[in-house]
Amino acid sequence: MAGTVLLAGCGELPLGEEVTPEQIALEVIVTPDACSLNAEEVGAATHPVAVITEHGTGHVRILDHADTVIFEADSTDLAEQEVPEDDNHPQTRRADEGEQSTVRLAPGDYQVECSMDNSVSRASLHVIAASGSTERTVEGGGPNGR
Repeated sequence: MAGTVLLAGCGELPLGEEVTPEQIALEVIVTPDACSLNAEEVGAATHPVAVITEHGTGHVRILDHADTVIFEADSTDLAEQEVPEDDNHPQTRRADEGEQSTVRLAPGDYQVECSMDNSVSRASLHVIAASGSTERTVEGGGPNGR
């Protein structure tokens, strides 16, 4: 049986399509000494999240401005996955393989906390208002003018 198989990463859209800040899929890359994101800023929306490690198991938590955990996930161990490795495609693993992990983000600043091998690191994530948002602040107070 002949056919074409298309493999797309968490944050990929077809070529030529513009991605809005609300459409960005978050990829959290966890290493023993660093936590990095594929985007420092996204739009307020529900975003898919992938936890990616090159070895071992990584743990990720996303915390809001009050240090409340709003998302938490682990990567899976590579030994449990059949992933071919070559020079152009290093082995990676994603959280909840086969299921989509998502997080709902409102405008504001968040901390992404990564832990691996008894080491913890953080990255910052800024969330802007959705581009179609009608929310605005009335002069003299909050959204209701009080």
